[in-house]
Amino acid sequence: YAQMSGVSVFGASFAVLGQADAALYHGRPRDAVNLLRDGIAVDRAAKRSAAVAQKSVALGEAWLASGDRVRAAQAASEAIALSRHASIRFRAGRVLPRATCVPTREPTPTLAAPSPPRTRRNRHSAGTPHRIAAP
Repeated sequence: YAQMSGVSVFGASFAVLGQADAALYHGRPRDAVNLLRDGIAVDRAAKRSAAVAQKSVALGEAWLASGDRVRAAQAASEAIALSRHASIRFRAGRVLPRATCVPTREPTPTLAAPSPPRTRRNRHSAGTPHRIAAP
């Protein structure tokens, strides 16, 4: 990634994502957060909104990995606001539910009793219901 960052502006921006991804893989989410925040500042100053969106959603993942769900939701929401691209929205869509759900200690409620079979009346049935076959 160090070599990539010296190739071009795009290479430098992409290298930050790679370094942050490697930091997350190695269990260092705080390092990833720091890399991504610095990268976002550089891309924001250069007015590269697509790169900011990519790094924002990655920042949301990093915040989530570090346990800060509020900041994870903020970063993912910022990414959605910046980009309509499916890859950004998909990744943000994976972060937001995990960042905004509140775990409970209550057991999961059991499913309700099954509903009775559906019936249908027609003009030939003289008022007696006919069972509809289950799909």
